[in-house]
Amino acid sequence: MAALALAGSAAADPALVAFHLPWDPHSGASLGRHLAQIDIVAPLWITLRGPKAEVVVEPDPKGVALLSRLSGRPAVYPVVSNAHDDVWDAASAQAAILDPATRDEIFARLAGLARKRSFSGYIFDFANLSPAAMAGYPSFLRAARAVLSPAGVQVWSTVSPGSDGPLPALADAGDAVVLMAYDACWATSEPGPIAGEDWLEPVLAHRLAGVDPQKVVIALGSYGYDWPQGEAASPIGSDAAIALATRTGAKVARDPVSREAHFSYADATGRRHDVWYLDGRSFALSRSAAAAFHPKGIALWRLGLEDPALWSTPAARPIARAAPVGALPHPCDPLRR
Repeated sequence: MAALALAGSAAADPALVAFHLPWDPHSGASLGRHLAQIDIVAPLWITLRGPKAEVVVEPDPKGVALLSRLSGRPAVYPVVSNAHDDVWDAASAQAAILDPATRDEIFARLAGLARKRSFSGYIFDFANLSPAAMAGYPSFLRAARAVLSPAGVQVWSTVSPGSDGPLPALADAGDAVVLMAYDACWATSEPGPIAGEDWLEPVLAHRLAGVDPQKVVIALGSYGYDWPQGEAASPIGSDAAIALATRTGAKVARDPVSREAHFSYADATGRRHDVWYLDGRSFALSRSAAAAFHPKGIALWRLGLEDPALWSTPAARPIARAAPVGALPHPCDPLRR
């Protein structure tokens, strides 16, 4: 199994799933370096577009060539998303989920791609759903399984860490659900930790209560954000964050509550920037916390931004914490800091 699995766990080691972005050369380079440590590659290869939910396959000649030379491992589970051109296409998801004819066309196309390219599964990643589409999503997944399962193709879906996501229903309808356990603070929020230990553990306990852990994959962040004062943040990789701190003379600190690395600096115009990022040490903590729930898998979001040390840092022992009483303060709440 994957080298990132937590050593010494009572249950079988969880599979390691790694998300790959075909348009990012750093993602492709990381994929090539770490193939032997990955159980499942999840490339963002397929999008649904427009009111007819046209299936579009994104070009990735290098990734396709790399994975096509392998014999069975890692398995390939392309992501099927309604995200394109920096928007979540609500019309395409609506048509895919609620129009039976459109749905059947999509499933036929996906079944053909799986046969031709030896895919072992698909991960449906839909967002910006209408209430009707959200209600129909479990039925969509069950219908996908009816078409794809006979060919040995798994059907997974993603869900956000928010309490309103229908994780139990999606887990029951598909073969697995991927809980995207990051973005506690996000690009348009106030600066703060992205998936701090104090946030992650109670989120996992709450969202996985009563759910078969062998139907859950816990996706962990491996990136950072650079927030210019008064503007939305830009993603930043761990190496780039460390280089930026060195170049600007900023002192990197580790927040004692979230245990995430962060620093501040001024750009050439004098504007303040706040940077928070998940390095190998913080990922080791997150991995240990996630593995304690004995999930089906642990996923890495995403290849190309991760701290290289992530691949060799041993799992860290989480800090013992008292059970939370009442609602936890949100990590982006300025009263927290």
